Amino acid sequence: MTPEIAKTDVGAEVLIGIGRLEGRVEQFLAHQTRQDERLNNHGDRLNSLERGYSRILGWAAGVAAAVGAVGSALGLLLQNIKITFGG
Repeated sequence: MTPEIAKTDVGAEVLIGIGRLEGRVEQFLAHQTRQDERLNNHGDRLNSLERGYSRILGWAAGVAAAVGAVGSALGLLLQNIKITFGG
């Protein structure tokens, strides 16, 4: 084998190796992009759940305030009835 042929074979192997590395880097970057998209989707889903939870807490606080107001009004009404009828 002449030195020129050996150099060509080595050069071809180097180019093939570089091509393989480029392919692997591209696969890695594609995988990373998919992972980023999944993480963004998780963030959106968590935000949606948190908004729902906040709404439920808001409604619960509103209902509790309304029940408290009704209870207070009934207490005052009963107190007035008691005073009026001498009970």
